[in-house]
Amino acid sequence: MKSLLFIVVFSCLVIFVTCQTTEDEIPPEPISIVSIGDSLTMGTQDAGIVIDSQHNNYPYLIAKQLGIQNEFQQPYVASPGIGVPPYERPLEISNNQIIAVEWPDNNEDGIPDVDPNVIISRLSNAFYLYPYNNLGVDGARLYDMRSTTKASDSQTGDNFFFDIVLRNDTPHPFIDFGGTTVVEQAKMLNPEVILLWIGSNDILHTVLDGCGIDGSGFIGDDPPTNPVDFDTEYNNLLTDLKTITDKIVMANIPSYLPYGYALDGVFVADDNFPSGRLMIFNTETFEPIQFDITGFGMRYIPLLLEEEDAEHLLLTGAIAFLEGMGIPNQSDLQTMGIDAAEASGMISAMAAAGITPPDPTSVLTGNFTVTQTEEDTVLNIIEQYNAIIFDLSIQHGIYLVDIVTSWWSDEISTPFGGYSGAYPIQDEANTAFSLDGVHPNNLGHALCANAFIKVLNQYYQLAIPELDPEDYKGQYYNKSIESSSIKAIKGIQQMYVPKKK
Repeated sequence: MKSLLFIVVFSCLVIFVTCQTTEDEIPPEPISIVSIGDSLTMGTQDAGIVIDSQHNNYPYLIAKQLGIQNEFQQPYVASPGIGVPPYERPLEISNNQIIAVEWPDNNEDGIPDVDPNVIISRLSNAFYLYPYNNLGVDGARLYDMRSTTKASDSQTGDNFFFDIVLRNDTPHPFIDFGGTTVVEQAKMLNPEVILLWIGSNDILHTVLDGCGIDGSGFIGDDPPTNPVDFDTEYNNLLTDLKTITDKIVMANIPSYLPYGYALDGVFVADDNFPSGRLMIFNTETFEPIQFDITGFGMRYIPLLLEEEDAEHLLLTGAIAFLEGMGIPNQSDLQTMGIDAAEASGMISAMAAAGITPPDPTSVLTGNFTVTQTEEDTVLNIIEQYNAIIFDLSIQHGIYLVDIVTSWWSDEISTPFGGYSGAYPIQDEANTAFSLDGVHPNNLGHALCANAFIKVLNQYYQLAIPELDPEDYKGQYYNKSIESSSIKAIKGIQQMYVPKKK
């Protein structure tokens, strides 16, 4: 994949419009803010970036509530937007289907061939003369904040979003910020307040790949950031940012990560498996199908799994199921301990429901499911990260936005401010998540913005009015997304794995 190392020539300068006032009516000097982070800060939705979602990301919403949205500059992307590879543009809904347009893979090596000309044609204000106020970079990890200056340097490989945001090493004669990092560009702007939310990508890629724990560690070449390294790098980051301003508000890492990409309700217990299993489900409702042929018991058919103790089915697992994986035949059912007569009856009931085991049968592999051990391991790492963030916030005198408490707890009424964390196809009216199953939608960003606003108001006496989440909910309401269209998001796991080392 080619790095994006040049800027659109036909972009235009941003024009600021100010209001005239008399001497007696001179307003107070507006506060200046810079936001630093990853895709959550950049405003990724539906596996991509477009100006509509950028006008609903949490930093822009905060700037809007402060009345400085025109001064708060971002690397705006015109419609139809830019997708996170493997996608060429964000996912969209059309005729009840989730539509995905993928970059070609001309070399058939699993790496999308991104066309820089397509990206350039969609940038709106790449000619802006100063660094952007929003320095969130999709795919960025903690390390990148102080070290990465261009696409090829990033920890996730050739990540063109660094070139879009930082605009370094370009041949353009007027815009070239000299190989500077996120932190260095933030310093150029000399902001009064910095909003900081970074660290999710240091663990997210592991969750998207089903954790893949093999008993001795994480499978693959891309394990989570070691907590010791996380502590060192975060401390260095805060030390650098404190040379810019004392007014920094930082957020911790949400605990929803092991669940945000999973489907609820597929895990049930029955007479055959009283301890619970992931079961065959209705692809329209995502509810397990009752296959009792006697009328006297609870009978479900378990999915054929590599990880038999799996408790969460990732969205990619549901897609694999739609394509025939994980459906047991009679022999598989008998191997699971179901007697021959009942197994035969279950196969007949499956056939009547239009579900046919493939020949040969294939299991849903471990990258499609999350076990309790994997969940506990991931949550333990997130807890270690958040303990580090908490300690460093005290050490550096920085106020903390507790996004964990704001977004997730064990209380049914409190997750996501009382709204839903379900995938949009399961709760299109109240969900706080976008079509990719990972990033917040407009509602989710409004909830994030309010969490930051509460801290800003409490400690800096800014009196920023909070947003009404009801104004932002229902982004997918009445879209009637057909379940078969979830195949369109089959490439989400590729979004944050390294493309090149």
